[in-house]
Amino acid sequence: MISSMTLEIFNQLKLNSQKQRSEPIQNRIDRLKKIKNWVLQNENKIIEAAGKDFGKPPFEAVATEIFTVRSELHHNIKCLKKWTKPVSRTTPLALIGHRSWVQFENKGVVLVIAPWNYPFLLVMSPLISALAAGNTVVVKPSELTPHMAQVVQQLVSDCFLQNEVVCELGDKTVTQKLLELAFNHVFFTGSTQVGRIVAESCAKKLIPVTLELGGKSPVIIDQTADLQDAAEKIHWGKFLNRGQTCVAPDFIYIHSSVKESFIKLYNQTEAKSKREKPTQMVNAHHQERIKKLSNNLWDETKNTLLIEIQDWNHPIMQEEIFGPIVPLLTFDTEAQLLEKLSFDQRPLTMMFFSEDQNFIGRVTKHFPSGSVTINTTTLQVGNSHLPFGGIGTSGSGTSHGFEGFKEFSHQRSYMKHSFFKSMYKILRPPYSDFKFEILRRMMDLST
Repeated sequence: MISSMTLEIFNQLKLNSQKQRSEPIQNRIDRLKKIKNWVLQNENKIIEAAGKDFGKPPFEAVATEIFTVRSELHHNIKCLKKWTKPVSRTTPLALIGHRSWVQFENKGVVLVIAPWNYPFLLVMSPLISALAAGNTVVVKPSELTPHMAQVVQQLVSDCFLQNEVVCELGDKTVTQKLLELAFNHVFFTGSTQVGRIVAESCAKKLIPVTLELGGKSPVIIDQTADLQDAAEKIHWGKFLNRGQTCVAPDFIYIHSSVKESFIKLYNQTEAKSKREKPTQMVNAHHQERIKKLSNNLWDETKNTLLIEIQDWNHPIMQEEIFGPIVPLLTFDTEAQLLEKLSFDQRPLTMMFFSEDQNFIGRVTKHFPSGSVTINTTTLQVGNSHLPFGGIGTSGSGTSHGFEGFKEFSHQRSYMKHSFFKSMYKILRPPYSDFKFEILRRMMDLST
């Protein structure tokens, strides 16, 4: 499919983004309320589309797509007027007579490129932030979830004019065509491989870009952990969306002394989960990829699969799994663990099951990640008060709540000279020994 985005439509978005710079903040809130009302009235359409695209259970569709979007909307609507107020900044003594502040202003026209794994949430969350910041927006849903893409297109059509928000459907050729346009910001969620392509395209035009990627997010379990709790929560992190979640547990490092007990508890939890049918793999390609990674140990009859491996040389450790397999490695000492965790990996999240805060502190200082969870998994994504984002190969920039609003805003600095205007005479030529002495004294006082 070829993009329907014409230069004329793009210019309409651009012109309107300029007009929206001076509009009342209430107009932004009203746009968010339109989305809120549409979601309330069309909940069944969203649930149905998630089921058709990859068999997502209604409970998961509500919990991970609808509830999270409504929470983000509520937070933005409630706080937006406060966020958009000018923020006073300190003026140093050397600049006495000036007043300084920061104003959040829109960037212009924003492109949101969304993935397939949470096809409603991961379109709507950045769209909400972009609209809260006063931008006009083009959204590009994933072609791998066509039913939800149609739902998103219907929402955009029902809620917005063509010079406010546009929805573009199609495959990667449409995305490539969109990236040729001079957007003012691009927000991409997806794989590290495609993220590099998007970043390179944006760099050529000096377009700022937010990348929400992934990586091999570890779970670390030590001797102090509640193993029953760990087994149930890690299993849930892999059962949810069939492991097709960027912050899902990718692999486990567990202390050798508790390995056997944990495996027993995990397999018991897996057996209990058979009463519930999980989300499907999104398509046959991803299903075959998962089978290959597990050496054909995994099939659709298994909700998740825990497998023991010896080291990082195993094929499953060479890429992000993004599926229901859980590789398990062991460590005997903290030094051995730290040696195995690479400072350069920088995954989207790392998860601890431990009651030893000192141990957690030492490991987190050694091993960077986008976020950290302790005795929980995945749920940090649902907290719109926390910034969400990666570091290095797991992404750049942040989203959700105030951080999402800031990501799509330009923080414009203002300084006004109101009194002591004669101070400027010290800075102007001709220079003199007297002025130089005053400059020295001001420097000593302010630094």
